Amino acid sequence: MIYSWWSRPTPYYDIDGLAQVSKSVSVPITADESCTDFESALRLIDKRAVVAFTVYPSEAGGLLKAKQIVDLANESGIWCVTGTWAETGIATMANVHLIAASRNFPFANDTHYDYYHSDVLTTNLCFTNGKIVVPTKPGLGIDISEERLRALSKEEVREMVFFDSQQQDDEFVPRIGNLL
Repeated sequence: MIYSWWSRPTPYYDIDGLAQVSKSVSVPITADESCTDFESALRLIDKRAVVAFTVYPSEAGGLLKAKQIVDLANESGIWCVTGTWAETGIATMANVHLIAASRNFPFANDTHYDYYHSDVLTTNLCFTNGKIVVPTKPGLGIDISEERLRALSKEEVREMVFFDSQQQDDEFVPRIGNLL
C-alpha cells in the first residue's frame, strides 16, 4: 500500500528532470502542475516521468477532459490522485464524481471543504470517516443556493496560493511548488 508520495519535485516544465528524479528515488513521484491536459499527460507517459498523475478538473478544462487524462493514465499503468485548490462544494463534488467514475484512484484524496465557513450549496457536503456518498440525482447531484451564491459574490476573493500581491508582511515568502 502506498502511504505517501512526492508531488512534482522539479519545475512543472522540466519533464526530463522529473523523469530523472522519479527513476532515482524509491518514493512515488506524481505530476501535479506538469499534468494539466491530455498532451502534457502524453509527454509524461512518453518520458516515464512519474508513477501517478494529480488530476484537477479545473486545470484540465472540465470533467470530460479530466476523465480523458485519467483513462489515459489507467491504460498506461499510472494511478491518479486529485487535490484541492480550496474549491466550493461544486468543484469538490466534481472531484467526487471523477474519482467514482474511474478505476485508478487507489486511496482517499484531499479536500479543504471542511475548512470553509460557508458554501454555495443548499446543503453542505457531509464527509463521514473521510468518505462521502456519491449522489444519485442528475448532474453533480447538488443544489445551489441562490442566496448563498449572492452572499459569496460580495466577499473579497484573492488568488494567493503561490503569491499574494496584497500581502503586507515583509516576512512573506511566496510558496513555490508543493513542499510547504
